[in-house]
Amino acid sequence: MKSKLISVEQAVSLIKDGDKIVVGGFVGSGHPEALTSALEQRFINEQHPRDLELYFVAGQGDSADHGLNHFGHEGMVKKQSAGIGAWHLN
Repeated sequence: MKSKLISVEQAVSLIKDGDKIVVGGFVGSGHPEALTSALEQRFINEQHPRDLELYFVAGQGDSADHGLNHFGHEGMVKKQSAGIGAWHLN
């Protein structure tokens, strides 16, 4: 039987320009740090994916270099929609 598990790099390679991204967690708890960090590295290296739509319920990260801060690159996010405790991306 073929495994259905893929690497973090394989997962972020599936994300295309303009896709909608939904992330969970609150501050530093429950946020998919490995995935958002890998997505940031892909954007830095390839300048893709671009123009993402980012959806989240509450502020995630440390206001420095974790959590939603991985999305704080010009051109990476076109639209964000947030719930409680949200702040502007760097």
